[in-house]
Amino acid sequence: MGATGGIGSAIAKALAHPENHLMLLGRKKDALQKLARTLDRNTKVSFFVADLARPESLRRSLTQIKKSTQKVDWLIYAAGTIQKEPMKTVSYKDLADSFAVNLNGLVLAVSSLRGILSSKGGVIAISSTSGLWGNGLFPIYSSSKAALNMFMQSEAKSDTGSLRYITLCPGPTNTAMRERVAHDSSKHQSPERIADTVAEIMSGKRASKNGDVFVIRNNAVTQVDSHIS
Repeated sequence: MGATGGIGSAIAKALAHPENHLMLLGRKKDALQKLARTLDRNTKVSFFVADLARPESLRRSLTQIKKSTQKVDWLIYAAGTIQKEPMKTVSYKDLADSFAVNLNGLVLAVSSLRGILSSKGGVIAISSTSGLWGNGLFPIYSSSKAALNMFMQSEAKSDTGSLRYITLCPGPTNTAMRERVAHDSSKHQSPERIADTVAEIMSGKRASKNGDVFVIRNNAVTQVDSHIS
């Protein structure tokens, strides 16, 4: 989910393989089609269009996914949006849209797809270091990502099965979203570093367990205390 963003598209490319079936969800059909053309031609690809700021749009796509497959190995949530409006001018719509994309979409997806998630996989959510320590320039973004972190931790604690709920918190990354709000994206790590970490977790090359939280900053990956007990 969030397949056509900077990190999302990098993840799709990292996972493109003849043995994998990628089910890509994004907001614009043309962007999904363009991404699909860049992937390994032997990779099976399906795509679903949904606007995460509109719950009914997401629910339709989630229903289509469940009709098209009986099993999803991994749900990867890479969607994100950021507002750079000063707090004194931020609108309720800005607030609602930020939480809809950065948190609510994940909650709806987990709730809807839980029954078909494979016991060998789970959920990987792309959060942010802003969700761990806050960012004075982006308080709404930081708050919504912190809420995502707590949702993932809560699911890790409450799920009694074998699913893994793993959160990745990248620092500043070279994406179009970063460039739009900070104009310094070229100074930072590539989205491929986050994509490689996702692939390593899925393949077992990077050890992980339910509730793990990883920070990816300046191309270094470190595990942080997730407070799971």
